[in-house]
Amino acid sequence: MRKLLPVIQFAHLLAASKLQSGGNAIDATAGNGNDTLFLINHLSKNSKLYIFDIQEDAIRQTKQRLHEHLTQADFNKLNQRLFFYCAGHQDMDMYVKEQVKVIMFNLGYLPGSQSKIITKPYTTLNALKKGLKLLLPNGLVSIILYPGHDGGQEEADLVTDYVSRLNTYEFGVIQYNNINKEKAPYLIAIEKKR
Repeated sequence: MRKLLPVIQFAHLLAASKLQSGGNAIDATAGNGNDTLFLINHLSKNSKLYIFDIQEDAIRQTKQRLHEHLTQADFNKLNQRLFFYCAGHQDMDMYVKEQVKVIMFNLGYLPGSQSKIITKPYTTLNALKKGLKLLLPNGLVSIILYPGHDGGQEEADLVTDYVSRLNTYEFGVIQYNNINKEKAPYLIAIEKKR
């Protein structure tokens, strides 16, 4: 019998299914590079990946993770299609000028760093709104929320409230969470219908 998937693995499963047919992607919160590496492994031959984080340490750690998991030749091939921005995800539309198939958010703070530097409710909400405009029809936005840290519940509530009011003719929205564990991280996935 197969176990239930943790939220991050379920987000990856959904994103992988969308990227099978190709398309560009955005990692809106690079962190330690886990989602970036996942997205690279699922990009089609000519697709681009845009990577954002407000912290230089996160961009550096993400690049380090790629160097650890990719050969130099593979990294050099990908380098023309990877775009790193030390910028807030709320500014993604300033850098990304084409539509994308997948956008991944993994909110909260950079693991192993000061937990005082966190994603903020209103910049996350602005990033989500801009991301939905950049998203292709049949594209996916995944958002992993962490209500258990300081500021996390406010961000989770704001995002959840916003997505619960999206037009059902334009977007499908699901929530995947552990309901018998208080303050557990959870996933919201949004599919653009048209």
